Amino acid sequence: MATDRAHHAPEGVQSIPGHAEDASPGSPGSARQARAKPRSVKAYQLLADQPASLAGLSADERAQVVVSAVLDDEGQSQVISRVGDLEWNLWPFVSTPNTRNKEKILKWAIIPEAYREAAQNVLYAYWKRGREGWAAPGVAALRLALNGFAIFSRFAQKLGLASFAEVQPLHISSFVQEQKDA
Repeated sequence: MATDRAHHAPEGVQSIPGHAEDASPGSPGSARQARAKPRSVKAYQLLADQPASLAGLSADERAQVVVSAVLDDEGQSQVISRVGDLEWNLWPFVSTPNTRNKEKILKWAIIPEAYREAAQNVLYAYWKRGREGWAAPGVAALRLALNGFAIFSRFAQKLGLASFAEVQPLHISSFVQEQKDA
């Protein structure tokens, strides 16, 4: 994944009038606008065409599923992140001003490789479908869930479990007790 793509909007992303590129030097608010990142339009059709679950996909199909994308000035979809990327950059889904770039990215390297695919499957399905009766999770909720997966997967790795499928109720009880004692 290119560094440009990881932290900034792609070149040519549509922007809203009154933002950085519309500010004339010396005009009121031009300094603030010059620092502002252009807002973008998500590639809704491309995102809607993605599967609601990664289950049953081949490794190649799974890796190509689009996680985030925007439209450029010509209306063409520009993919920001795919499931196969080690970082899912979700900046198009963050509307809170002053959110740091690192808070817009899910970094999968914190999950041991043996557990990464399962954790991605669960988090992707949670993001796409949410929980019944609840609002869809935002990027902050996804980051919290990812951090929880990281803690639990390191615990499972320490126990020598090859995958989440080997987790038994006794392991969960031990994990809960270890977290209480920490």
